[in-house]
Amino acid sequence: MKKKNIILYVTIGFIFLIGAYLTYKTYIINKYSFNDEIKLDISLKEPWKIEIKTLKDKEYLKLGEVRIKNEFKKFKRDENKNSYSLKDKEGNQTANISYFKYVTYTDGLTTNLIINGSTDQDQKVIEEFMEKHEFKDDTEFIKYLLEYEQKKQNLFANTKMIKDGYVAEYLKNNILEDGNIYILEGDYKGYVIEDEEKFEANILDESTKHIITFKGKDYFDKEKVMELLSTIDIL
Repeated sequence: MKKKNIILYVTIGFIFLIGAYLTYKTYIINKYSFNDEIKLDISLKEPWKIEIKTLKDKEYLKLGEVRIKNEFKKFKRDENKNSYSLKDKEGNQTANISYFKYVTYTDGLTTNLIINGSTDQDQKVIEEFMEKHEFKDDTEFIKYLLEYEQKKQNLFANTKMIKDGYVAEYLKNNILEDGNIYILEGDYKGYVIEDEEKFEANILDESTKHIITFKGKDYFDKEKVMELLSTIDIL
């Protein structure tokens, strides 16, 4: 009789443990499921190789904390001193170049750079994700996000893998936009995001990125942007 009771208790305990495990894994999968209906249309294109060309001082235009070849003599400075615009006879903007400085993702996302709409729980798993992967720079980080393929999670998936998948999808959909991405190689590191209206160049400089936006694709085509980027001088 005792033997039967022991077997019964073991069986009940085993069923309880399985039930607890399945309940926990179901909770984790539901908690870390990213089901955004908006899917980004992003393509990682062939990298751009940039070789710096040094110019004479008088040939540069100072733009924020960088200098660039001054091919903007017909442009006028906007109220934002780090922005220049070209306008037609009616006063409509046809092209614009602007500068902005921001912290890199690899530095900011490990030091409480809050993403709009993120919860404290989101921020916690993001920081754990960034510390775990130790990305060298933003180019490695972005390539990881773009090359990551979200796998369908199941009850037997590793909990850490479930969290990783959630964070990768969450970051991809919250910090990137539709368009083409070109990784910069050569004399400096960075990346360029191209959409229907503009090219946005992100030049990496330790924990900072210098963001130069070339807006107006009738004026700025790919070749012109590459040529101008080759004249960038970080001050």
